[in-house]
Amino acid sequence: MRRVIAVDGTFLKGKFNGTLLAACAQDGNYHLYPLAFAVVDAENGASWKWFFRGLSQKIPDASDLVFVSDRANSISSALEDVYPLSHHGICRIHLLRNITPTYAKTGLLPLVESAADAYTCHEFWLIFKDIKDKCPELAKYLEESDFRKWARSYAPANRYNIMTTNIAESLNSMLKMPRELPIISLLETIRLTMTTWFFERREAAAKHKHLVTPKVVQKLVSRLGAAMLLNVYQVDRSEFEVKNETMKFVVDLEKRHCTCNVFDIDKIPCIHAIAAAKHIKRDENRFVDASHLTETWAKAYAESIHPGGELSTSTYPENIDELSCPPPATKKKSGRPPTKRKRSVGEFGVPGSKSQSHKCSRCGTGGHNKITCQRPIG
Repeated sequence: MRRVIAVDGTFLKGKFNGTLLAACAQDGNYHLYPLAFAVVDAENGASWKWFFRGLSQKIPDASDLVFVSDRANSISSALEDVYPLSHHGICRIHLLRNITPTYAKTGLLPLVESAADAYTCHEFWLIFKDIKDKCPELAKYLEESDFRKWARSYAPANRYNIMTTNIAESLNSMLKMPRELPIISLLETIRLTMTTWFFERREAAAKHKHLVTPKVVQKLVSRLGAAMLLNVYQVDRSEFEVKNETMKFVVDLEKRHCTCNVFDIDKIPCIHAIAAAKHIKRDENRFVDASHLTETWAKAYAESIHPGGELSTSTYPENIDELSCPPPATKKKSGRPPTKRKRSVGEFGVPGSKSQSHKCSRCGTGGHNKITCQRPIG
């Protein structure tokens, strides 16, 4: 799979509370692929460090590995200790939530989103210059947030299309009701869900006869119309000059590179690469990265998730029978249990942050209500 992992934590709603940590990736058909789970006391530095140490036994540290998370300092510091070579990117949505209370009325949020998604540094700076001219304060905040962490064009390692933690949060959303169950029942629900997913996707991969996965087929088909309108001039055996009405791009099919950078980052032929492939009567599917091949997709689900687990191959510490693991001594809190997720530090509405979740109904600003509002009426 593409080497991008989204991590997130969500609180449990049972008697003993706790937090469920999860790490997820995407398979070659853009489906959620869970990698690891853990139940811990709280989402803090010690818990995340323990979680990443366990994950590193299966997925070792490497310079081409990317983690995407919210802006929690506990995750950042834990990754620095356990995965020092990997790149830590922040979720674009969390970045937008942080600046929404202050800059929502400026109309610049779509520009920030476009800058984050830009494929080339040239495209990024055209957008960022517009932001800087209209709101220098926002531009300064974005610069201090480090372009490498939130802008795709500046990421040291390839983030592909994974600019948010949506895949991890989708898993949390799916477990909204099971999070009220005891831990054993919660884990059994996760296991049963994965058993079903693996079977269904294994069957789908077996029936799919195309070279690349279904979602990639759809993406290539959607680009075909625009590709047919381009003018192509062959430079040498694998290099082409592709022009539209205003711009030109250079495509190298052998190196799987295009100056638009979409081919390089998506690992799927862009419209210019498709036009070049059609020019020499080659199948554009042959230039899709191996992570998107149907064969690779099938391998991801080749093994089954068994109800009893693979106990015969499991290893345990020698003193495991001597250990006792009683539930934590807790007292059930009064009132209704929380149903909404806990917001990250700095996110809209978090106590102690610059943003405010409540706004005055008279003047529309935060920090007070209409009774204490000092703005004159009218």
